[in-house]
Amino acid sequence: APMEKLYLPGSLCYIQPQCVRVGWFYEAEVSPDNINYKAIDGSIYTIDGKELVRAKVSKNGFVVPDGTERIAEGALYDVSGSVTIPASVKKIEDVSGFGRNVKKMITPKGSYAAWHVTKYKRMFPIEIVYDGETEPYDPKEEEEDKKASLPDFSERFVF
Repeated sequence: APMEKLYLPGSLCYIQPQCVRVGWFYEAEVSPDNINYKAIDGSIYTIDGKELVRAKVSKNGFVVPDGTERIAEGALYDVSGSVTIPASVKKIEDVSGFGRNVKKMITPKGSYAAWHVTKYKRMFPIEIVYDGETEPYDPKEEEEDKKASLPDFSERFVF
């Protein structure tokens, strides 16, 4: 059975996505001394609050806070029911770990989340419920983000 609470110390500097995907704790607490992560209502976020690293286990759905820009690989893996994703989210890292038990996504029409789930419709047997409307997501912007160049001072480039 999963433990009730996982405590993340101030010295923790990186969480590998697979480590938060296995559902072995219900909620997290992060040391106030940690400069990389913080907990909001038992879920783990980067310190700036822009990336949801792992949502707490929830059988009644989950609301991603407005201002969150990225959902990390497997972050919604232990969420059941519905998930509400704001227009501020511009990247969902993992299509297969979106949420094995998520049945409904609530998001503004035109949002990245709506585009993402529609693009991978075969992988997501999820009902999309539109709540409001936003500027339509343009996948060409994502293609521009994939173009990268290394600065002149780069010594190594590792995949």
